[in-house]
Amino acid sequence: MMSKRVLMILDHPSTDSFCGALAGAYVEAAKNAGHDVRLLRLYWLQFDPVLHDGYNQVQLLEPDLV
Repeated sequence: MMSKRVLMILDHPSTDSFCGALAGAYVEAAKNAGHDVRLLRLYWLQFDPVLHDGYNQVQLLEPDLV
């Protein structure tokens, strides 16, 4: 089997949620199968999701998004 690169994105803020348990189980199984897996927890990132000037001006990225 060919190794895959997997990005799991989790946005549930609770550390003991059902979604978190599912994500953790998936990541563990994928790693055990030999895949390169990254888990991105969006709720840990600090950034402003609002485009204050819409698409009229480029908004600089915060450090967590760079």
